[in-house]
Amino acid sequence: MRGDSATVPRYLESLARLHGRIHAHAAPRFGNLKVRLSSEIVGTQLLDERHKQSLLRSLAAMPEGDRLCHGDFHPRNVLGDLAQPVVIDWPDACRGDPAADACRSHLLMRLHADDLAEPYLDVYCRVSGVPRAAILAWLPYVAAARLAEGVAGEADRLLQMVSAS
Repeated sequence: MRGDSATVPRYLESLARLHGRIHAHAAPRFGNLKVRLSSEIVGTQLLDERHKQSLLRSLAAMPEGDRLCHGDFHPRNVLGDLAQPVVIDWPDACRGDPAADACRSHLLMRLHADDLAEPYLDVYCRVSGVPRAAILAWLPYVAAARLAEGVAGEADRLLQMVSAS
């Protein structure tokens, strides 16, 4: 995808459609995405208790969802060519709202491939029919949960995303 900038739109379209195909599946036996996010928010040391409790209260009102969510969907976790892509790295798969999973993908791209983040979100919204606002509503929770992962160099940007929402 990075080898030829002219192919980026085609690859983003393929990624968004693939992500949508994942979300088309019900996942009744998988763990709950909101429970995972809550646990990670509680576990981060980078937010004070008042902020954590505020996030947890508002997270409780977000949609539950019963769809399969990959939990770590981004271009590096899709191998092969456009005709037969293979999605790898499934340990974070869970049951939830596809908008939350799309938000996590958007967040990861903002952190590590910023030039792809907005175009991907635009394409995902177009092919899935999920409104942009529904996806971005998950940003403070997804960003706060990502803080618990302790990835070097991400904390300042994540804290800004949590605070801006």
